[in-house]
Amino acid sequence: MSSEYKLSMEIDSDLTQTAVVAMAMRGACALMSVDASEINRIELCLVEIVNNAIEHAYGNEKGHPVRVSLLLTDSKLTLEIQDQGKTFTNAEEKLNAPPPEPDPNDPSTWLSSGQGVSIVSRMMDDVSYDSGEGWNVMTMSRIFKKSEPDN
Repeated sequence: MSSEYKLSMEIDSDLTQTAVVAMAMRGACALMSVDASEINRIELCLVEIVNNAIEHAYGNEKGHPVRVSLLLTDSKLTLEIQDQGKTFTNAEEKLNAPPPEPDPNDPSTWLSSGQGVSIVSRMMDDVSYDSGEGWNVMTMSRIFKKSEPDN
C-alpha cells in the first residue's frame, strides 16, 4: 500500500527557526522509513535553501514569511521553499555551475561560501527556481532508490 504525507509550514525569516523546518522534515521521513543517509542529505539541502531565503532574499531581516511545503511518497520527496524577498538572479546558471576548484596556493579560494546552491543541485535529483506573483519558489526533489533484497 502506498503512503503519502503532505506538510506545509511558514516560519519567520529568522535563522533560529530553520531547525523547526529541519525537524519537521526529519519526522515525516522517519514515518516513511527513509534511510538515515538520505534524511541527512535532504536536511542539508533544505537548511541551505531556507537559510539562503533568509540571508539573501531578506538580508537577514526578521519578520518576513518563509514557506516550506513537503510532499513525501514511498519513492520520492519534493520540497518547495517560498519567500517574498529579492529574486535569485541568474538562478539557472548558478544551479548548473560546477563548484569552483580551490587553488592550494590561494587561501581566498578555500572558502565554502557561495557554493551552497551548486552543492544542493548535485545532492538532489531535481532543483528548479521560479519567481512570480510576489513569491520566489525553489523546488527540489529526491527519488529514493529501492534497495535490492539480499540473497
